[in-house]
Amino acid sequence: MAEAVPFGIATNILMKLGSSTFQDIGATYGVKKDLQKLENTLSTIKAALLDAEERQEKSYLVQDWIRKLKDVVYVADDVLDTFATKALKHQLESNGLRIKEHVSEFFSMSNQLAFRFKMARKIRYIREKVDDIAADMSKFNFKERVVEREENRQREQTHSFLSTSEIIGRDQNKDEIVNLLMCSSNQENVSVLPIVGIGGLGKTTLAQLVYNDTRVVNSFEKRMWVSVYEKIDVGIIVANIIKSIKKIDPGNLELDQLQLCLRENLEGKRYLLVLDDVWDESHERWVCLKNLLSIGARGSKILVTTRSRKVAFVSGIKSPYILQGLAEDDCWELFERLTFGEDKEGVNSSLITIGKEIVSRCKGVPLAVKSLACAMRTKTEESEWLAIQNAEIWRFCLDDNEILPVLRLSYDHLPIPLRQCFAFCSIFPKDFIVQKDKLIQLWIAQGYIHSISGNEYLEYLGDQYFKDLVTMSFFQEVEIDEYGNIKSFKMHDLIHDLAQIVAGTDCAIAGSTDTGNISERVHHISFQHPSYSPDIPKHLLEAKSMRTFFLPDYCGFTNESTPNTVISSFKCLRSLDLHHSCIKELPDTIGKLKHLRYLDLSNNFDMESLHCSICYLLNLQTLLLSNCTSLQQLPRDLGKLISLRHLMIDGCDRLTCMPFGLGKLTSIQTLSRFIIAVNEDSALGSAKTNELSGLNQLRGELCIENLGNVKNIALESKAGNLKGKKFLRSLILNWGSSVRANEDGHDELLMQNLQPHSNLKELHVQGYGGVRFSSWLSLLKNIVKITIKKCNRCQHLPPLHELRHLKFLSLEELMNLECIDNGTGQLSSSAIFFPSLKVLSLVDLPNLKRWWRGEAVVESRNDSDSASTSLGEHQEPQPAVPPSFPRLSSLKVHHCFNLTSIPLHPYLEELYLYEVSEELLQQQGLMMLTMMTMRISMMMMMMAALQSPKESSSSGSLLPHDSFIASPLSKLKSLQLVRIDDLEALPESWLPNLTSLELVKIEECPRLSSLPRQGFKALTSLRNLRIYRCEGLKSLSNGIQHLIALEELRIRSCEELDLSDDGMQLQALKKLHYLEFNDIPKLVLLPRWIKDIPSLQELQVEECKNLVALPEWIDSLTSLQRLKISYCPRLSSLPDRICNLAALQKLCICNCPHLSKRCKKARGADWPKISHIKMIKINSKWVQRLS
Repeated sequence: MAEAVPFGIATNILMKLGSSTFQDIGATYGVKKDLQKLENTLSTIKAALLDAEERQEKSYLVQDWIRKLKDVVYVADDVLDTFATKALKHQLESNGLRIKEHVSEFFSMSNQLAFRFKMARKIRYIREKVDDIAADMSKFNFKERVVEREENRQREQTHSFLSTSEIIGRDQNKDEIVNLLMCSSNQENVSVLPIVGIGGLGKTTLAQLVYNDTRVVNSFEKRMWVSVYEKIDVGIIVANIIKSIKKIDPGNLELDQLQLCLRENLEGKRYLLVLDDVWDESHERWVCLKNLLSIGARGSKILVTTRSRKVAFVSGIKSPYILQGLAEDDCWELFERLTFGEDKEGVNSSLITIGKEIVSRCKGVPLAVKSLACAMRTKTEESEWLAIQNAEIWRFCLDDNEILPVLRLSYDHLPIPLRQCFAFCSIFPKDFIVQKDKLIQLWIAQGYIHSISGNEYLEYLGDQYFKDLVTMSFFQEVEIDEYGNIKSFKMHDLIHDLAQIVAGTDCAIAGSTDTGNISERVHHISFQHPSYSPDIPKHLLEAKSMRTFFLPDYCGFTNESTPNTVISSFKCLRSLDLHHSCIKELPDTIGKLKHLRYLDLSNNFDMESLHCSICYLLNLQTLLLSNCTSLQQLPRDLGKLISLRHLMIDGCDRLTCMPFGLGKLTSIQTLSRFIIAVNEDSALGSAKTNELSGLNQLRGELCIENLGNVKNIALESKAGNLKGKKFLRSLILNWGSSVRANEDGHDELLMQNLQPHSNLKELHVQGYGGVRFSSWLSLLKNIVKITIKKCNRCQHLPPLHELRHLKFLSLEELMNLECIDNGTGQLSSSAIFFPSLKVLSLVDLPNLKRWWRGEAVVESRNDSDSASTSLGEHQEPQPAVPPSFPRLSSLKVHHCFNLTSIPLHPYLEELYLYEVSEELLQQQGLMMLTMMTMRISMMMMMMAALQSPKESSSSGSLLPHDSFIASPLSKLKSLQLVRIDDLEALPESWLPNLTSLELVKIEECPRLSSLPRQGFKALTSLRNLRIYRCEGLKSLSNGIQHLIALEELRIRSCEELDLSDDGMQLQALKKLHYLEFNDIPKLVLLPRWIKDIPSLQELQVEECKNLVALPEWIDSLTSLQRLKISYCPRLSSLPDRICNLAALQKLCICNCPHLSKRCKKARGADWPKISHIKMIKINSKWVQRLS
C-alpha cells in the first residue's frame, strides 16, 4: 500500500524551526547548529516530496524511503512540540510576558538540567536520522518542486452540488423504476426490486429521485430510507427503519422489542423501504430480515441499491434492474456544465476536443465525469488539459468495476494542503455524516491548517479548504443551515475508498473484521462499532505514535476502564474523542497528554467533575462537554488553558457558574454559555461578566445566563464589551427565572450596557424586567432574527420595523405590551413596516391592541358595522396606513385577545390563529369562533383577497360571501375549521375554487347539518376528509361520490348522523382505502354504500354502541386487509362470509364481550370463520400471528 507523504508534519516542523522562539531556544540550549541544519535538510527533503509521492507507485524502495522519513518526522514533531509546550508553561508562569524575553531564564533553572540533556540527545539523534534520509535521496534523483501556497489560489465561485432538477440523463430510468414499484402483480405482500450497477453510476441518486417522486409519495403509506453498507445486521436495520418512521432513535432495544415496534408501525400498511448500498451476500441474513418485513400490506416494496448481482439473487430476484452508464452525450453535457458553466461561447475548440476524448474514457460513470470536470474547471491552458489526457494513470484499465484511477487524477490535482485534509477523512466510516465544524477543528489539531502571515483566522482557512473539497465533489450530500452555510456532509463510497488508498497506513477504522490487520504504525484511528467490542485490540496499544483516537457519533465505549487505557497508552495524541463512554470520573492521567489539542467528552451523563489535571493541557484548543448533564463545575484553573479556542458546555444543566480567570482565554472563539453565579456561595471564585471584555474573537453563539444576578452593573456588564465582539453571530441574554423588582431602572441600565456589535445576526432576550427596551436594538442593521420572551414588565419596543434585514420576529409572554411600534421611529405612509419580515410569532400578548401607535381599535363587539373593519368609525382621523409586511410568509397569533387586525399579504403561506378576538376573525373575513386552528399552504392570492373585510357577512353564518372567496382559493392545500358555532353548511358556490385542496378537517361545528351535494365536484384533489364532533350533522350527502381522489374518510362523535338511508353511490371512489366510524350512536348496521368501494383496505368501527351486526356482503370488500372492531357491546357475532376475505391479514377485536367470546382460538363458535387470518388480536392480546 502506498504511503501518505508527510507534507503537513514537515511544514509544522519547518514553521517551528523558523520561529524566533526556537532560535532563542537553540542558542540557549546549545543545539542552534543542529536545529539550523535540521531545518535546511528538511527543507530540501520537502521540496522532493511531490516527486516521491508520484514515484512510490512504481518503486517499493521509494515507499520504504517515505516510510522511514515519516517515522523520523513524527518523532521530531513530538520533540519540538515538547519544547513549545515548555515555553507555553513558562509563559503562563510569567503572567503572560513574552516568551522570547525569558528563554534564558527558563532554561537556566537547575530543575531543567535533566530535561535539557535528554532533549539535546533527541535533537541530535533526529538530525542524524534526517541527514541519513537526505543522503539516500541521491539514489532516486528526485526532482525538486515548489509547493504553492494555498492562500494565493484563485478560487472560482461556483455552487457545490447539483439540485434534483439538474440531474442529467436519468428521467427514463426513474420512470421505469416507478412503474415497477407501482405494479402489484406479485402475489407476495412485500416484493424486492434491486438496482444493480457499478460504483459511481448514481444508484443512490436514482433511488432518491424515485423515493421523492410524487407518484411514489402518493402510493405508499410509509416510506423509509436506510443506508446499510457492509453486512446485514438485522437489529441495526430494524432500528434505523423505526428511526426513519418515527424520527427518533429507538435506543438500545433487544431484537424482539424492535420487531414489536416495527409491527406497530408497519403492520398491514403499504410501505416503500429503500435499502441503500447493500453488500451482504448472505442468504440467511437476508431471509431473516425479509421475514420481519413481510408484515406490510400487499404492494409493499423494498428497493435495494447494490453493486452485486449476487445480492439481487439472494434476495430472491432473478431479474434485477441493471443500471447502465450515462449516454456519451449526457456525460458530455454534465462535464460541459460543470467545467464551463453557462459561458460556453468563448471556449477554445481544442479544449472541447480534448475534453470529449477524456469524457469518453469515463465509461458513462457520472461520478468519474463529475470528479474530472471539477478538477479541470480552473485549468484554462491547453497544456494543462493535455497533461490530464496523457496522464500515466490512464494505463490502469477502467474495467467494469474500477473508476478509482479517474478519481485519483482529481486527487492528484488538489493543492498539497487539501490532499492531507482529504486523506484524513478516511477515518470516518462509510456513510457517516461528518459535521463540518468538528472536521475543521480536527484538521487544526493535526496542524494541517497553516497561516503563512500569522494573521489569518485558522478556522476561516479551514472553511476555505472545506469549500474547495465540496466544490471539487470530494464531499457530497451537504446539509445547509438557514444562512446558507454547510453544516455537514457525506462521502461517496468510492471517494471514501480513494481517501483510504491515499492515506495508506496512516489512517484506519477499527471494529470491523480486519482489525488485526491494522499496522502498529497507524497514526489516526476511529472505531466503527466500539459498543460491540468494548476492548481495544492489544496490538493497537503498541501504536505509540497515535495522533487521533476518534469515536463516530452515537458510538461509545461501555467499558469504564477503556478511557484510562487509551490515555495511558497513547501519549502523543493530538485528538481524543471519548464521548458517550460512560465516564464517571476523568482519570488524572489526562494531564499527561501534553500534545493534546482536541478533547471530546460530551454525552458522558454521569461525569460530575473534571479532574484538575486537565488544566495541564496547555495546547488544548477544543474542549467539548455538551450534554454532560451531571457536570456541576468546571476546573478552577480553566483559565490556564491559554490555547483554548472552543469550549462547548451546552446541555450541562447543573453548571451554576464559570471559573474565575476565564478572561485569560483570549484565543477562544466558541463559548456556548457564560453562566453568572446565582448565589453568594457559588459567586466566590467565579467569573463576572467583565471577564468577557477581552474575548473579542468569539464567534457563533454566546448565551449569557442569570443576568438578574448582576450586582455591580458598571463593573460587570459594561466592562463585558459586547460591542467589541464583531464576530458574534447570535447573542442570548437570559435574566433567569428569579422574580425581582426592577429597582432604580436596574434592568434598563444593565440592558443598555449589553449593547452588541451591529454585525449581530440573532438576538434572544428572556426574562428582562425593564419597562422599555434599549434603543440599540434598532441599531442592529444586520439583525435577521429577534426573539423576546417572558419580559412581563415590558410596555415599549424600539422601532424594530426599521430593521431592513429582519426576517424572523417572535414575541412571547409580554403581558404589558400594547403595540408593536410605539411611534418613536420614522413611521410614515411611504415607509414600509417590516420590509423583510418572513416569520412573525405573537404568543401570549394579552394587552396587545395595535401594530403601531395611532392605529384605531374596535371598541364595540356588538356593532356589526364596525366589526367588519379593523378601524372604528368613531375614532379620530387616522394616520395614513403604511405598506406593511410585504414578504410575510408565516404568521402565528396565539392568545392575543385584544388584537383586532392582522397583516394579510400575497406571500402569506401559513396562518395559525388560536384563542383570538372575534373582531380579528371578522377582519380576517373568516368566521366567528372562540378557538380556531387554520394552516394554509400556497395561498398567496387568497390572502390578497382577504384584505377586503368590508365584504364579510354581517348576518347569519359568518362565512365569507361567495364573491369574497373567489379563484384565489385555488391554491389552498389544507383547510381546518374548528369550533365554528354558526356554521350551518358549506356554501356550494365557493367550493368549486378549491381544486388543490387535499385535506379538510371540520371539528366541533354543532350547527353543521349536512355536507354539500354539488360543491364537492371540484374537489378533485381531496385525499383526506375528517369530520369530528359535529353533533348536528345528520347526513353526509351524495356529494362525497365526487371526491375521486379521496383516500381516507374519518367520522367521529357525530350524535345525529344517520348513515342507514343515505342511498349514496360511491363507485367512483376508487382510491379510498381507509374508512373509520367512531362514536356514531345511530349506526346500527354498516351502510350499504360501503360495498361499492372495492379499494377499501382498512375499516375501523369503534364505540358504536348500537351496532348489532356486520353485513353478509362484507366479502364484497375484496381488498380489505385490516379490520378493527372495538367497544361495540351489542355486536354478537361475525358474518359467515367473512371467511371469504382472502386479503384480510389483521383482525382486532376489543371490548366486544359477546364477540370476543365467540372468537376464542379453536373454541369459539366464530373461530372457523377467521382462522385463516394471519394476525388476530383480541382485547389487546395476540391470539394468532402466522408468518
